[in-house]
Amino acid sequence: FLIWGISIAELSQFKIENFFGYGEFGHFESGASKIWSVFFNNYENNEVHSPHNTIISIVFDYGYIGLVIYLLFLNKIMKNIINIYYYNKELSIV
Repeated sequence: FLIWGISIAELSQFKIENFFGYGEFGHFESGASKIWSVFFNNYENNEVHSPHNTIISIVFDYGYIGLVIYLLFLNKIMKNIINIYYYNKELSIV
């Protein structure tokens, strides 16, 4: 929860980079992982540990725009699975 709090505090500050993301290892590029690296002192490369949350990682890497695209994609997949469920329950479970 501490890492998530640090991440949310970092993302709540308005920056244009948050809309488009920082790219791969965005949490490192934004500087947020430097704050929580003290929790991982015994690990090698402690500054590149992820926030361990998919939504927060997507926002750091791909920005808010990437998060919206990801959620729309998940929504479409879930609708397709629900539609398949009505016709073939075994296939939708797979």
